[in-house]
Amino acid sequence: MTRKLISIVLAVCMIMSCFAVTGMSVSAATVSEATGAAQFKFTDAMNWGDIRLYAWDANQNAVTAQWPGNSGVQGQQNEYGQMVYTINVPNGAAGVIVNGAGGSKQTANITNFAPAGGGYYVDSSRTEVNDMGATVYTAIPWGGTTGSESTDPSNSTNSGSNEIRVSLPGDAPGSAWYAWTWDEGGQGDWRNITRPSYVGGLKSKVLFANFASDNTAKNWDNVLAQTADFTVQNHKMLVISNNKDGQNHYTGSWVDDSYFGGDVTDPVTTTSMETALPTSMLQPSSR
Repeated sequence: MTRKLISIVLAVCMIMSCFAVTGMSVSAATVSEATGAAQFKFTDAMNWGDIRLYAWDANQNAVTAQWPGNSGVQGQQNEYGQMVYTINVPNGAAGVIVNGAGGSKQTANITNFAPAGGGYYVDSSRTEVNDMGATVYTAIPWGGTTGSESTDPSNSTNSGSNEIRVSLPGDAPGSAWYAWTWDEGGQGDWRNITRPSYVGGLKSKVLFANFASDNTAKNWDNVLAQTADFTVQNHKMLVISNNKDGQNHYTGSWVDDSYFGGDVTDPVTTTSMETALPTSMLQPSSR
């Protein structure tokens, strides 16, 4: 009888331990094992350096050192040569700003501590004006949308939140590629290619332009080569070939991509092929 009772107790303990492990794994936000506070990554894609964290509570009181905030933010270099920092959000923080270069460069306010993809990056083409009239950089989640939004990006092809991967040709004259994205009849914007084949924040149309280097000013006079126009297919990979159309623009095709959680593990099936739009649609002056 005693042995049977011990066996029952052990079985109950094993069941309870399984529930405990399951309960710890369902949190939407990554948390620090040391403090239990929220935690996310920040890619210093613009090489700010001296990354610091400034945070405040619901009453607008600082919960870090005064501006530019806490130093000593830890990071490590990724495979693309960029520093990726771990941002530990202080307990009680309602919002944070990641800044660098002695506080002279900063993100906009970040209030979503569980960004799509697990981290944020900044892009020279994505800026906004804060409440103090200063130009700051939009915090762009690795998975799309912005740092003040708590939901995942919409699949709408007109929302500017589409994300793709791209494979670019190796015979272009310049070393830097950037995406130009727009909606029909709307204003276009430049987007960086990060990690290094991912690009987010896309509208319904996209083309890729080649520049001499990352330091080259992003305007159409400096474009050395470009692709044809493509209709964005969210969560796909665009494979650009070395072939060119009648406008001397690189052509390409869309393929499924398991990177975004699909079932395809070997993206080889072409799902569509884009050709060049009429010449009037391809002139830089029209954008």
